[in-house]
Amino acid sequence: MEIIKKTINIIDACKAQSYHLDKKRLFLLVRYLIAGGLSFISNIGLFLLFEKYLGWWYLIASTLAFIISVVVSFSAQKYITFRDTSTDRISQQMGQYILIAVFNVIANAIMIFIFVDLIHLPLVLSQIISAGFIAVWSLFVYNFMIFSKT
Repeated sequence: MEIIKKTINIIDACKAQSYHLDKKRLFLLVRYLIAGGLSFISNIGLFLLFEKYLGWWYLIASTLAFIISVVVSFSAQKYITFRDTSTDRISQQMGQYILIAVFNVIANAIMIFIFVDLIHLPLVLSQIISAGFIAVWSLFVYNFMIFSKT
């Protein structure tokens, strides 16, 4: 029930705000890109390691790479992007983050399957496109739900 209330609050906040790119939002976006870049590099690097060098099936390689990159991503988002050094809400944040990560793992696997098996895109390009979609969605969730100051 809490997630539904927060989702409604996110939608209301999006409607109420003007989204001009002021200095504060620009720096947030830069930090998000840096933190996301760290996660992205770990995701793609591990995906290539698992699929190309270890010979694992691409869906397993993609899913495991994504799961490991979640640990990198949580730390980077919390400490770099949102500059949240508090520890009092860390277990709640981690729980919410894992819930979103589980959703993202499923969404990632579905997108990879669609891109590779149905659209016939190359594996790495499919992973890059999927990561891009997930990155945009996740910024909103992190900003308004998980690492919000309210």
